[in-house]
Amino acid sequence: MIKVATPMKFTRRLGESNIGIGIRFTSGLAFTFIGLLILGCALLINLGLGVQRAMLEASGISYEQRLLVESMDNKFLFLFSNLKARDMSDDTIDHIRQDIVRMNASAQLNQKRLRTLMASHLAARWLTGSRTRDPVGQHLDEVGVLLGLLDRRVQDINRATIPALRAGYNYWRPVDVLTADKGRLTAGIGELNIAIYQASLHQNRLVFLLYGALLILVLAGVWLIWFLTLRPLGVRLERNYREIREKNASLAFQANHDTLTGLLNRTAFMQHMNALGRSGHLHEQTALILADVDNFKSINDNHGHHAGDRVLMEFARRLGLEQGDNESLYRLSGDEFAVVMTAVSGRQQVVARAEQILRNLRQKITLSGSGYDLPISGSLGGAWGRSCGASLEEMFSAADMALHHVKNNGRNHFALFDEVSGLAISHILEMEQELYQAVEQRAFVLYYQPIVDIRDNALIRLEALLRWRHPQRGILEPERWMPVAERLSILSEINLQVFDILEQDIRRWQAMN
Repeated sequence: MIKVATPMKFTRRLGESNIGIGIRFTSGLAFTFIGLLILGCALLINLGLGVQRAMLEASGISYEQRLLVESMDNKFLFLFSNLKARDMSDDTIDHIRQDIVRMNASAQLNQKRLRTLMASHLAARWLTGSRTRDPVGQHLDEVGVLLGLLDRRVQDINRATIPALRAGYNYWRPVDVLTADKGRLTAGIGELNIAIYQASLHQNRLVFLLYGALLILVLAGVWLIWFLTLRPLGVRLERNYREIREKNASLAFQANHDTLTGLLNRTAFMQHMNALGRSGHLHEQTALILADVDNFKSINDNHGHHAGDRVLMEFARRLGLEQGDNESLYRLSGDEFAVVMTAVSGRQQVVARAEQILRNLRQKITLSGSGYDLPISGSLGGAWGRSCGASLEEMFSAADMALHHVKNNGRNHFALFDEVSGLAISHILEMEQELYQAVEQRAFVLYYQPIVDIRDNALIRLEALLRWRHPQRGILEPERWMPVAERLSILSEINLQVFDILEQDIRRWQAMN
């Protein structure tokens, strides 16, 4: 059968689908945005760390620059003091000049390295939005100008002859002014060192802020993941779990309950009785009452199945009237119902409950829509006590045999098994199996009773008497096994065998004339 979705279900599914698409789209945008922010913050942190490394290296170079300038100043002081004394050889002067040239070359190289390193600092300031004049760059430019003057003076000294150097203080004095302890170059390098140190501190604060921003972004990303993905997923999983639990509960209810009457079904009945049997509570503690609707087939045939269902529902309702705490009601099949009583104290309790059920059943029912009052009644058969056995099969057979007896004897009343049979149910069940075998083995025989006229002893007719040739108990009369055979519905097969035996005997008699 093809199932067609109703408009409401289709609209709900479409809405859920649109909601799911919206959640995926929104979460995708949010994740992309957060991811880009985290990536940008990570790049800034990497840039900041690079600038920080450059600052540390620049600080070391600047310190080396200061040492070079101080060394050059020492060289100049030593040279001046000896030139005045005129006791310094030409080789010594040339050696000092070459030292000064080398130191100047190192200072110029350090200046280039500083400019290269500070370029990253200037780029970082541009990326972070600082448009003010950078103090490091300002002092770097000033030191560069002074180093340029120093380089020109050193080049002049390098090109001059030794006699000229001895004679002219004008070669040395400008250099001494630049490199002196309180000279312009020394002061500029000191200010540059301070500016680099302050810029490094500022860069540390910036990196710290970037780390804080990255942490906030990560936390925001985690929150967004929870809010946009995990939270809706959790809600959906909870809803699915609730639906599955409800469906399982519904399936469990349907598996153990009758859909028409709402009573427990045959499966639940078997489970309950087997559990009682395993616990040893069947024997003399549990009573079973089987009930069915009288003339139910006639109700179905004359008033329709709708009326039959109405009768079954009303029958089930009346069975549950005044139900005790230790009772369970079941619909086994068709119009057959069962009442299981536990913690039974005695026979009178079972009889009283059965009579109570009969009183509730003996009321008319009005069929809906027709206004027709239909009398209903029920037949009840019960099993309780030691003679009914201690297993589900034996107790059920005992109650069924009692019910069968009630239906064959007027209906609309109740009987216990021990009222309708003097044998134990185990013996009857054994006889049932033996009867099946007797039918298969054709173990029935006929005895003939002649009927004569007492006036002249003339043979009028023969009466055929059916007997069962039992392999252990010998010839058994019908009174001992016929009720069991009637319940098993094998009388038709036995009758056919009787006719076969009778036909064979008649033919044999005819052949004997």
